[in-house]
Amino acid sequence: PYETLDFEYAADHSSTVLINSYMIRKALIRKHYLSATVETWSAKHPSSSLATGVKRSEHFELDYAEFLDDALVEAFDLRESLERNEEKEDPAQRDWWILKPGMSDRGQGIRLFSTQDELQAIFDGWEADRPDSDAGEDEDEEVADAGDRDGSGDYITTSHLRHFVAQPPQYRREHCSSARHV
Repeated sequence: PYETLDFEYAADHSSTVLINSYMIRKALIRKHYLSATVETWSAKHPSSSLATGVKRSEHFELDYAEFLDDALVEAFDLRESLERNEEKEDPAQRDWWILKPGMSDRGQGIRLFSTQDELQAIFDGWEADRPDSDAGEDEDEEVADAGDRDGSGDYITTSHLRHFVAQPPQYRREHCSSARHV
């Protein structure tokens, strides 16, 4: 298992020892860390296939839907794209973004959006679906787990996840011969 790998030994003997694992595991398994890892690698290796093949994602933190405007302050590319999309009547002409909660799994919480209103509606919907409870976070987590086990829902709690990644389209519509929008 990962925990038994001797990274110190491998670092001391780097010419003869290779480890088929990444030292900081969360950099690969959490979407917001993966985005930052790809961005860092791409900055150091601008001609690599990773740098040229993966567009920069926007990551942001959000505790509650009402603070979305504040969360997007530093997501410059995302905000510019959403503003351009607001001017386009035809949804097929917009750039569509993929929203991924940083710490969800099994595809939970993945959504498509092209405007800030659509993004706001996603977060508002998650908060509206959240059960009202005074019992605290433990009960909320039990409800979330129950929803996962029986496959009945896509229960997402914004305040529990906090970290989100917005991925731009990997290719533009004109580069795809049979582009379709979901």
